[in-house]
Amino acid sequence: MIVLPVQWDKHAGPTVMGQHKFIFEVDESIDLSDFNPLKIKKGTQFMMILLESEKDQISRQETETETKQRFTKHLHAVISDYAKLEGRRADEVKDELKKQLIEEGKIKESSKELDINGIAYAIYLMKAKLRKYGEGY
Repeated sequence: MIVLPVQWDKHAGPTVMGQHKFIFEVDESIDLSDFNPLKIKKGTQFMMILLESEKDQISRQETETETKQRFTKHLHAVISDYAKLEGRRADEVKDELKKQLIEEGKIKESSKELDINGIAYAIYLMKAKLRKYGEGY
């Protein structure tokens, strides 16, 4: 997992091929010694979760456990939002998500088995379901 505190710069596109380019900037005060973009092959796919933050809210000093807790809280918030919009209980939605993750082989029995990348994927799945309710999701 790569954590980079970035600032939004601009968007370009769509191109003739329908692609979009998103450009972010990294402040000069950020230590990038662990991040070498030259080692990343063009076309490598990443899953990005963009969380708007106060300057110090997300820092490179955050432990993996803290990141996992933060992502888990975010997942539960997204599940609750979706459940409200659907007029259902959050535990029903969570059970459906768990069933989907089991079918996809991401977990065996419990969502507690998910690592940070797995939680990010679950957030992505729920956000995809929320998109039918408009751009705010």
